[in-house]
Amino acid sequence: MIRVVVFAFLILLSGSLFAQQPPPQQPPAQQQNRTRPQTQLPPPLAFREVSGIVKDTKGITVIGATVSLTSKKDTIQASTNEDGIFIFKNVKLATFVISVKSIGYVSLIRRYLNNDVVKRIILDPIELKSENNVLKEVVINGTPSITYKTDTVEYRASDYKVRENANLDELLKKMEGMEVGTDGTLTHQGQQVMKARVNGKDFAGGSVAQAIQNLPADIVEKVQIVDDYGDQAGRTGVKDGDPTKVLNITTKADRSVGNIVRLTASDGSDGRYDERVFAQRLNGNQQLGIIGNIRNTVNGVASSGISAGGLASGGSGGSGGTTTSGGPSFNYRDQWSKAIQVNGNYRYSFNDVNSINSSTGQFVTNFTDPKTGFQVSAPSATINNSTGTNKNYTHNASFEFEYSPDSANFLRVTPSFSYTKTDNNNNYQQTYSGFQNQYANGITSSNNVTPSYGAVILYQYIFKKPKRNISVQLNANNGNQQQNTEQNTETQKKDTSQNVISDLIQHTTVMRGNVTKDYRASLTYVEPITKISQLEFHAQTEYRDYNNATVTDSIAANGTVTQLLNRSNVYTYSFTNSRISLNYRLTKPKYNLSLGAMAIPSHLEGSSATSPITTNRNDFFLVPLFRFQYQWSRTHQISINYAGAPSEP
Repeated sequence: MIRVVVFAFLILLSGSLFAQQPPPQQPPAQQQNRTRPQTQLPPPLAFREVSGIVKDTKGITVIGATVSLTSKKDTIQASTNEDGIFIFKNVKLATFVISVKSIGYVSLIRRYLNNDVVKRIILDPIELKSENNVLKEVVINGTPSITYKTDTVEYRASDYKVRENANLDELLKKMEGMEVGTDGTLTHQGQQVMKARVNGKDFAGGSVAQAIQNLPADIVEKVQIVDDYGDQAGRTGVKDGDPTKVLNITTKADRSVGNIVRLTASDGSDGRYDERVFAQRLNGNQQLGIIGNIRNTVNGVASSGISAGGLASGGSGGSGGTTTSGGPSFNYRDQWSKAIQVNGNYRYSFNDVNSINSSTGQFVTNFTDPKTGFQVSAPSATINNSTGTNKNYTHNASFEFEYSPDSANFLRVTPSFSYTKTDNNNNYQQTYSGFQNQYANGITSSNNVTPSYGAVILYQYIFKKPKRNISVQLNANNGNQQQNTEQNTETQKKDTSQNVISDLIQHTTVMRGNVTKDYRASLTYVEPITKISQLEFHAQTEYRDYNNATVTDSIAANGTVTQLLNRSNVYTYSFTNSRISLNYRLTKPKYNLSLGAMAIPSHLEGSSATSPITTNRNDFFLVPLFRFQYQWSRTHQISINYAGAPSEP
């Protein structure tokens, strides 16, 4: 800064000294010609167009050559067209450097000095000399980086370069067809991946976010996206229903034994922080780990949620404020003996949102004046303030027990439990002035508790004849969701003198209960016909029972409770469906084909305590089954599927 001040002072001083010198005496001849007009040069152009052509030493135009133009004010790049011509528009300076590059030719750099008043500059033809290079030895690895298998897309991790100490999500972002969200969601070719596994077993309860945001990328050998049809289909190969996308991580052999510890801490302004811990013990089939994180973020600016001509709903809306979230998770996997393997997971998570919203606005109400019959536009102003809290707590636990006493018998038992609790509270005030002159003050609160538990039992027996096997699977799940909501709102309308002309209090409570029971049993039998063909028999029945109740009460100012029958509903219904299918499968190296048929009987019944209408309906459908998959190579395949499944209302 001192240098700039001194320099400016010297300039002013020199200008002052120059102004104090007397003007030189001119000869009489010069004084007589002082009024004679002098020649003025035109000012330089602000922009110009530069073009040229690139040829080789034989006069043949060079197509697709990269041409760069640089100057103190320009950095432009173009390519020669099919005639070898390049054009630069809006070039700021007439003095520039042209560089030309093309495969098989020696690169050329040339400086040009041109007239700065010429609008279009056409350069002399640029000639490139051929370049002869001796190629070094090239090693070609014929194994493709992406391999398509039956129901599996496999990526080789070594083909993708990531920075040192990168997590798995950075590796996935470089893989074709993968999309990774900032919240830890993963999408493959437009379909969301629902579960994560390490070496074929659920990791951290199957949480995709926990896996991809914490596992180191350098332990990964292969990444697989699997179309999963369930445990039974995975054991027997007989596919039923629609698959879900599963991420399976195969670890490197030299990285399958060891300890991994990573601590991450970050802090920001406005009380923001993000702390994480990841500790994992790997020893072949044995895994023991803990993942924990806690973060606090600022939600941002909320939208008003106001619609012209009416009150906004009392909610925390887009919510400015803060969110605190996190929780630990534990995973355990071990081979207790030669016949017993276990895999357990527990995850606790919480999410605490504190929202603060404040907004002002204006809107216009159009109506017809009853006195004059003319259309009138009346303005109104709004002020809206609200504060709210949303707290969510979730526990998830599962334990997988596998027993394989010999090569013929396999038993898997997987109990699971989950518990979710949510509390919401919101206070809001809304003031309207102008044409709409009213005030609203309200409180809304709700709490939701959802415990659920279940178990899956799978047994498979493999006969001595190759490929012949039978399996049975039993599923049971029970969920009970209880939700209570209370809303207490007072709305006052005032006249132009601010006198209250109406005072309305709405105080209601809504109690909801939803009990869901789901039981399923299935049987699969596979009978081989030849080495490349087999018959598949699959039968299953599923029973789902629902008990739903919604009771709405109105509470008067004196505390009197009145049930609102028109806003209450108590009903039960059940849906039973069965599927019996017989399928023929032919498997060859290039393709596999499945043909068969499925019988689907179903039964729906239900009744309501608040309505005399009952439902009792039986249906039967016969659906053809067709599956064809053709694989040209390890990286190209096509598949066509046709099937059917019942869907309850």
